[in-house]
Amino acid sequence: MPVAEPTDPLYVAAKGWYDGWPKDNEDAAWQLGLAWAQTGEKMAAAGATLGQVGQTVTTAWADPAGAAAAGKVREHAQQVAGLPDKLQTVGMLVNTYATALMNTKNAIVQTIQANSPLYAALPNDQLKSAFAMNVSTSIRTTVEKEAGELQKVKVQGLNASAKPSIAKDGKEISYKGEANLEKATGQGQVLGGTGSWELTTGANAQASAGANTEKGLYAKAEAGAGVSGNLALTGTAGPVGLGGKLDGFYGLKGSAGGYAGLQGVQGKADVLLGGKVSARGQASYGGVTVGGYVEGSAGIGGKAEWGLGKGEDGKYHFGGGGNLTVGPGGGGGFDIAVDPAEFGKSVDKVEDDLGNFGKRLADGGF
Repeated sequence: MPVAEPTDPLYVAAKGWYDGWPKDNEDAAWQLGLAWAQTGEKMAAAGATLGQVGQTVTTAWADPAGAAAAGKVREHAQQVAGLPDKLQTVGMLVNTYATALMNTKNAIVQTIQANSPLYAALPNDQLKSAFAMNVSTSIRTTVEKEAGELQKVKVQGLNASAKPSIAKDGKEISYKGEANLEKATGQGQVLGGTGSWELTTGANAQASAGANTEKGLYAKAEAGAGVSGNLALTGTAGPVGLGGKLDGFYGLKGSAGGYAGLQGVQGKADVLLGGKVSARGQASYGGVTVGGYVEGSAGIGGKAEWGLGKGEDGKYHFGGGGNLTVGPGGGGGFDIAVDPAEFGKSVDKVEDDLGNFGKRLADGGF
């Protein structure tokens, strides 16, 4: 049972000078600390899932960039695996806050009990008012001392700050841990052209707990880790221009939250996992560019698009593509672009040529 607020006449009079009674329920705070520990268990499961993603990347993205990506995913899995200990730390801090609430309330009750007989014996209201003001000053000193002790709390092993307050209008304790966002790039000669690569990785975790008179105590935690990369190739082989690009992304996002109010404690946790790899290539000659792509993904959905017409780039395009995925799946498509000025033909002749291109494609190719 939480410590009950006094109803003694001295307390009522002192409260008129200073209302320092903490509004939060220390029992609910202790329950919230337990909910944080349970959230840590959910994050441990998320870390194990991310480790499995690293193995998937190794299999699906079988090149040096993929190997680097898989290594980063494994690093993030280790970081996520460390979250349960951090959440345990947050839980202990919430418990510290609950203890501060209890100590503050008990100190106020004891102050009122010790001074109540003398207050009742005072002969007139003027003396009682002055006495109640002095008692309220003592209560203020007690509250501010406990608040100051809370602000000295340090978190080990977590890039965080803790500045809770037990003022009546609310409190919040917030912690964040974020791995450096890494972006590596490079370029060189690849297949006679200029090749470049880019790899971006990142992981983060954050947690917050707070309380106010309207909502009671609350808490939430979020953790995310992702890796993306691409390999691009541009160059020429004689009069033919070449281009290609490979993109991949694998990511994991986990979140958990808890709420402790007068009606009890609630909590939830979610984990979202997804991945996609795509490749594109193109060749151009004399104003005609032919390109294609293929991709693999995990999810549910489908689309099909085909078209013939003039694009915003001033070129005429004929192409299409589609995919249908239920679980693991994939898709592909192509695009043919003709630049009339560069191709040296009239617009009317271009449309005829596009029709011939489409017919030859339908017959099995060029």
